[in-house]
Amino acid sequence: MIDQLISELVAYGLENGLIDDADKVYVTNGLLELFQRQDYQEPEKLGKPRKLQLILDDLL
Repeated sequence: MIDQLISELVAYGLENGLIDDADKVYVTNGLLELFQRQDYQEPEKLGKPRKLQLILDDLL
C-alpha cells in the first residue's frame, strides 16, 4: 500500500512540474527513508490521478 502511495506522490510531482524526471529516484529514496522503508516495489500501473490532499491524507 505504501509503495502505491509513494509512487502516486512522485507521479503527482512529475506531472505538475514539482520535480524533474532525473530526480525521480532521489525523491523516491527520500520518501522511503522518511517512512523508514527498506524495500520498494514500484507498482506496474497507477490508477486515475488523484488530488494531492487525498494522497497526503492516505500517507498520514
